[in-house]
Amino acid sequence: MISKAQCMELILSRAPEFGRAWEEHRNYWKGEEAGLCNDVSAFAFFVADQINQGKRDNLKTIFDLIEELLIKNFTALILFHSWGLTPGRTVRLGIASLV
Repeated sequence: MISKAQCMELILSRAPEFGRAWEEHRNYWKGEEAGLCNDVSAFAFFVADQINQGKRDNLKTIFDLIEELLIKNFTALILFHSWGLTPGRTVRLGIASLV
């Protein structure tokens, strides 16, 4: 099992383009602990934005990462599932299509 800090570090290392959205998320919380659910939701919205903007080149990397997190952390499974970010599912954050 991995910790919350390790989870977000792994996300940022594998999806460095999430860095700007992550900083905006952290600034919104003004240094307070947002909690894993809020942190994962920031990543979920980032993924949705990438797809909606047609930036699909990194989707395999992103979903491979999500799959790895699901294997390593049951909490991540619950959070990613609740945001519709499990492999084989359509993301429910306003994405028209993954095709």
